[in-house]
Amino acid sequence: MMKFLNFCFFLLLFSNAVIAKSVDHKLSVSDSTVTLFKWDIDKKDKGTLMYLDVPFAFGGIKYATITVAKAKASKRPAFISFILPNNIATKNGLKIAFTDNYKAPQIAVSTNMVFTETSNAGIITRAINGYAGNGAKFDVFENFIKYKYLVMQFYGGKNEQKIVVIHLRNFQIQYTKLP
Repeated sequence: MMKFLNFCFFLLLFSNAVIAKSVDHKLSVSDSTVTLFKWDIDKKDKGTLMYLDVPFAFGGIKYATITVAKAKASKRPAFISFILPNNIATKNGLKIAFTDNYKAPQIAVSTNMVFTETSNAGIITRAINGYAGNGAKFDVFENFIKYKYLVMQFYGGKNEQKIVVIHLRNFQIQYTKLP
């Protein structure tokens, strides 16, 4: 039953998805709208920050920002933050899902994340030490490494659904090279 519900979620999820693309990534013609973004890296004495700003249309061009903070002595990130514009409906939170095939997902995992902060930059939710959730922890970091795509689902102020799909290949390559 759970696999069926996940499959139904992804059918709904990808019906109006925003997707991104890269020249060096070979996909079939039907997948040619997928973007492979390069993450910005800011190295500091104690560690590294990786940033990714993903543009999407939502009453004009808006950005979803993902930040991954990694200390030099650790293999896991100190946190992974998701920052969305202030016009997002915070009560619905952010649903993140991972899949290897965004067109017809067969294996996918997902979790709901609660927005915990508001700033001028937007509303924020974090996966501390790469884990989301309070009780049963969901390993966001492991899924960043394991799957090809991150799917973010959220809602606007008028309850309109938005889906942003992010290819994770460049993250996987760049993260392994961090000190």
